[in-house]
Amino acid sequence: MIPGGMRVLLATEPTDMRRSFGGLAAAVVERFGRDPKVDRMMFVFANARGDMAKILWRDATGWCLLAKKLDDKRFALPRDIPPGATSVIIDARALAALLDGV
Repeated sequence: MIPGGMRVLLATEPTDMRRSFGGLAAAVVERFGRDPKVDRMMFVFANARGDMAKILWRDATGWCLLAKKLDDKRFALPRDIPPGATSVIIDARALAALLDGV
């Protein structure tokens, strides 16, 4: 599921899901101080209701964006997020659980 050599950075605060490629890339710079064009990372954002998530990443040919809206469940952030953290690195298993609405 995760392209080789990529890490996953999960935003711990809600994001406006009207944002697309440029808006989410700007959020990566503003919130995390990272360069989404350079960092080999997938950036995961969820809305305030917890029923929609978007993942932004860049591969060798351009931007990629995955969006998922859950029907009945809500996305659950990992429980071990440090207080005050705006983001946390998660692994493939945590990402899969998040996208399943676990």
